[in-house]
Amino acid sequence: MTVRMEYLVEHLGEPRPTSVDVWLDDGIQRVAVECKFTERDFGRCSRPTLKPGKNPNYERDHCDGSYTRQRGRRTRCSLTEIGVRYWQYLPELFDWSPDRDMELCPLDGTYQLARNVLAACVRPDGTVDTDGGHALVIYDDRNPEFLSGGKAGRQWEASTQALAGRPLLRRCSWQRLVAHLANDPDLAWLVSGLAAKYGIEASDP
Repeated sequence: MTVRMEYLVEHLGEPRPTSVDVWLDDGIQRVAVECKFTERDFGRCSRPTLKPGKNPNYERDHCDGSYTRQRGRRTRCSLTEIGVRYWQYLPELFDWSPDRDMELCPLDGTYQLARNVLAACVRPDGTVDTDGGHALVIYDDRNPEFLSGGKAGRQWEASTQALAGRPLLRRCSWQRLVAHLANDPDLAWLVSGLAAKYGIEASDP
């Protein structure tokens, strides 16, 4: 099993490659791990937040949050327009059609979660492998935003619903993880460190 920190996914055509917090790969299965502590939500697409005068490519890249052709672009996504390949693969994983206008782009609020699923399920040769990869979120179960109805919780639900039941996006609380880590004496330093820095204690697995 290979374990890499801040692993760069370099085959999605991004100008700045996706950085996965922890990457697990045994040659057959790949897991893209996203670690959350006090954050209120998952990362969103930055294109609707671009500001004129502050972003040199504003006229080219700004999006109003809809999945429609804007600013004379040939494609419905400003990321697709510059060669980012998200929408080449998203329809194979999520219940989203790339060929119709949508008032709200489904990738806007689900951006970070969908990107991690892409990182795990799209191989470097461009093939989509839904049997050999998934994304995993590790979160603090004391954080209300990650519960149902919270901001991150709503993003999670939108993403998992669009996956139509496929287990490509999974989650585990830090508390449950610590309960397992505590069984290994060699990881006592990590268990104590999480308790000292974040106040995370084991809960029933």
